[in-house]
Amino acid sequence: MKLFKSLRTYSPRYGPEWGSGGIFGLKYHKDTLYYTLAFEAEAHFVKDYMEYVYRFEQVGPAPHSGGDTYNAVDAVDEFIYFGGWVHAPASYKGKNPDGSATIDFYNKYSHVHEYDTYDNEVRLLWTESIHKDKEWTGEISNILYDPVNDRLLLSRLDGHANLGVYSMDRRNGSISRLSDTPSLKGVLIHDLACFEMSRPGLHPTVYGLQFLVLVDGKFEKARVPDEAFGKFSLDGGYVETPRIGTMASAYLRIFVFLRGGLLIYDVAGRTWSFVRLFDFL
Repeated sequence: MKLFKSLRTYSPRYGPEWGSGGIFGLKYHKDTLYYTLAFEAEAHFVKDYMEYVYRFEQVGPAPHSGGDTYNAVDAVDEFIYFGGWVHAPASYKGKNPDGSATIDFYNKYSHVHEYDTYDNEVRLLWTESIHKDKEWTGEISNILYDPVNDRLLLSRLDGHANLGVYSMDRRNGSISRLSDTPSLKGVLIHDLACFEMSRPGLHPTVYGLQFLVLVDGKFEKARVPDEAFGKFSLDGGYVETPRIGTMASAYLRIFVFLRGGLLIYDVAGRTWSFVRLFDFL
């Protein structure tokens, strides 16, 4: 395929906040490979015969920085939905006495976009900012398609306002909050949408799951019986700072990949277990 000949590496460059050169949101759908280059704020859409680069100009003027740092992407029919956050424009406050640079968060926006794989067009569905120099609205960290109600479910934890689980009309971009409990990730299991519950902060830790019943819209929550995980860990040991990576579902179970191992919830039996994996990070 010609598409693979278009793949390349990206060398780190100077970027606001944390750096640059990161690949996020990697997804292949309808003969299109999508990924966002952060912190350069470049959304790439690669096909066999062309490559389109979107630089978030619909959010605000250049220079841009950010894009996505949580892999917030899903696909429905011919559309790819991608979200995250972006500085538009990035605003620098100058250097500190120690030589480090400071960025102003006044122009930091959370966003959700739609890419049409047939027409090769990007449409801005929604954007939001609280316009403060040291605080920002909740970033979009996960996008989950609700097939029952034909809508997008959005996770938001990283931020200082408007956190929780939201629903979005994928046609007009209107949103509404379904849960005020912050969450970074989500996954479908039968007629349920499951989202982890984490405490906001620099190192958010998982303390349970919240379930949205897609048919009637009810929310249910299940907390871990021991936030140190020792009571239900297979080896009896505790877990330090169980930060979430991603989630999956299979066999009526929710699998939450964490720093230190795998948290498992049996939906039918309502039981918890923890398997330690690579607990050295």
